[in-house]
Amino acid sequence: MWDMLPSVLLNTAVIAAALAAIANVIIALMNNRRLRSIDNDKRRSGLIQYRYAQLFSILEAVESEQGFENHVNNIEKTFLAAIQKRQHYVELYHLARPLIESKMRNSLDMSANLEDRSKAV
Repeated sequence: MWDMLPSVLLNTAVIAAALAAIANVIIALMNNRRLRSIDNDKRRSGLIQYRYAQLFSILEAVESEQGFENHVNNIEKTFLAAIQKRQHYVELYHLARPLIESKMRNSLDMSANLEDRSKAV
């Protein structure tokens, strides 16, 4: 019995070392996954910071060069001009509508959704 004691102790130590190695591998894999997640979050955060830095620099350039109010007024003028241009085309269509063939007029009315307007006029 005492002769087998060293071999039993050595076998027990080998099994304990194998279990510790398996546990270390599992812990290393979990840490690796966590580090990858942190790295991805760091990259996203850097990209977001870069975007906001660029937006703020563009806003500062707009405010310093021509004034923010002038920029907004230019956008409003462009938008109003586009609306007036479209309204002009609609008025021209209503003037030319009686001269257009009925098949083409029906398809134009359906595509432009102007059927209700033409009945009201």
